[in-house]
Amino acid sequence: MLEIRLNRKYSAKSIIDGLNSAVAVDIGKDIYQINRRDEVVDELDKLYGLDFSNRYVRKENLAIHHSEIINSVYTTP
Repeated sequence: MLEIRLNRKYSAKSIIDGLNSAVAVDIGKDIYQINRRDEVVDELDKLYGLDFSNRYVRKENLAIHHSEIINSVYTTP
């Protein structure tokens, strides 16, 4: 579904690799550090109106973003 939503600009494998490269590490007090990003993650940010450009994210924001992505992936635009 993401491959289609990204207009087939990226293969399914490159989308999976991109998502796997965006790792959030718990650094304490419900704050996560976002490590490594790539072009696919940047495109998904634009597509879903998210902003993971910040290096640090609160846990509740990760949960909100996760819900938004799940809902929009399974909703027809």
